[in-house]
Amino acid sequence: SNQRWLDKAMPSKVCMFDWMHVWLVSGGVFNVHVGQLMKHTKAMGITYAKLDEYVKSFAWPVTLGSSAAKTCLEAKRARTHWAEEALKVTAGECLSLAPVLANFFTAVKEQSPNAALQRHAECFLLLCRVVELLQRTARVAVDPDVLEAAICAHMSAYKDLYGPDSMTPKFHSTMHFGDFLRRLGFLPNCFALERKHRTPQRHGN
Repeated sequence: SNQRWLDKAMPSKVCMFDWMHVWLVSGGVFNVHVGQLMKHTKAMGITYAKLDEYVKSFAWPVTLGSSAAKTCLEAKRARTHWAEEALKVTAGECLSLAPVLANFFTAVKEQSPNAALQRHAECFLLLCRVVELLQRTARVAVDPDVLEAAICAHMSAYKDLYGPDSMTPKFHSTMHFGDFLRRLGFLPNCFALERKHRTPQRHGN
């Protein structure tokens, strides 16, 4: 019977989102957040050129190559970021940039006399905390309540600063990850599979 199969595989009980695609790709929470952050702090002196200078002050691993995170904020690519009001980079570039930008905005939060700028920095750091917890779930046990609280804290701060109009459907998807983690104990992601299709995609394009 249908009920027998639903008992085995109820869609709402077996469905799971990939956190990489929810947070770190086109329309993802990280990408959209950075776009809104830059849009609202440009008048306060925060530009992609300034971030690019900061990113380049670090010694990046040679294996990243010339087109990776260390160059994704350069002027040519920054024009796209400004136009799209979102950070148009790959998921891997997002992960590489996140701790460096977190370091930058930690200094902003601690040193800037501008209270409004401090709020923007603090909100971005809440996002970086979520990304850090998501990454950790693959290696160590993360309390689902801790992850859920971190996601809710970021969502609330983001909505207060930037409003609901900039929030894509992926922002709603984030609210399910506490339950996903309770169900499985870890959060699978598509990073490895994503790498597999880059070669045929490059030739196809």
